[in-house]
Amino acid sequence: MNEECGAGPFIDDVAPPSQKTLWFGILYLFPTVGIAGGYIFGGVIGASMGWRMPFLIQVSCHLA
Repeated sequence: MNEECGAGPFIDDVAPPSQKTLWFGILYLFPTVGIAGGYIFGGVIGASMGWRMPFLIQVSCHLA
């Protein structure tokens, strides 16, 4: 989450006052959606290809 560290002050400085809550909402929505998507993706891949495959896909993504 290091990329997010400067996002709050940046949004506070750059976003129009009428849209700040929208920008902050979108910013904090994506980590939640990513976590939920990971569980869904892992469950689908694990059910169709075996429980090891989600881990192998994750390892290959981190090594690339």
